[in-house]
Amino acid sequence: MRLASWGYVTFQVDSFGPRSISSVCQDELLLVSIVSKRAPDTYDAKSYLAELPFVDRNRIGVIGWSHGGLTILSVIDQKRNDPFHAAIAFYPFCNRALFDFNAPLLILIGDKDYWTPANSCFMRTRPGQTGHEVVLKIYPDATHGFDMEGIDMTFLGYRILYNPAAAADAIIQVKEFLTKHLK
Repeated sequence: MRLASWGYVTFQVDSFGPRSISSVCQDELLLVSIVSKRAPDTYDAKSYLAELPFVDRNRIGVIGWSHGGLTILSVIDQKRNDPFHAAIAFYPFCNRALFDFNAPLLILIGDKDYWTPANSCFMRTRPGQTGHEVVLKIYPDATHGFDMEGIDMTFLGYRILYNPAAAADAIIQVKEFLTKHLK
């Protein structure tokens, strides 16, 4: 709703439903293996959007949360002729070097996120990197799911808690990043 109010066309990719998957959080093998299927799904969605007459094929971005954020890292790590023009990952598990991507990347993550630790992302950045920009925004006192209004729970031993200050800033960061790379 928010992205549409900013003038963006949105499209949600469901990589789990057609594969009869309800969650990947408790299955480590599935957690890793499904990324290789979700990345092509994402590019298929991009191809579909690019064919719509009201979509500018040169201004298509991608956003993912948690496992979707991990998928985003895989998506923009691929050397393709049809890259996205902006990528945003909310609290991804950073399992690869964070440079030499085919699109600019914004990562939003909490410093108290022990499920997908911010330090993993920080340690994988390269100062003075070449290629597309990578912005890593680490929110103090924010956990996994910091932007999920009203959430306050523990899942699989990890705290998931809404942080209104981080959530409000994330909205600003996303809007500025998309404006910079897609307008």
